[in-house]
Amino acid sequence: MHIVVIAWLWVILMMSITANSVTGGVLLFLFLGVGPCALLLWLSGGVGRRRRRRAYVQPEQPSVAMPNEHMDGPDRENAQTNQGKLRD
Repeated sequence: MHIVVIAWLWVILMMSITANSVTGGVLLFLFLGVGPCALLLWLSGGVGRRRRRRAYVQPEQPSVAMPNEHMDGPDRENAQTNQGKLRD
């Protein structure tokens, strides 16, 4: 995608160099070169911006149990036994 933008800017730069006046060349480069390229890059980057915004708003939930969580079930006795051995 970036190579297309660079090529387009090169073509528009060459066109603006051959313009009749400096003002016309600068305006040609801005309105036919920089403006459309900025719009194209902004539109093509929308998916990534949306993905980063969702990741920032909703952090991923951990899939494993944290060590300080209360353990229930048949493994509770083993966990308490093992934790008691570590404290001694």
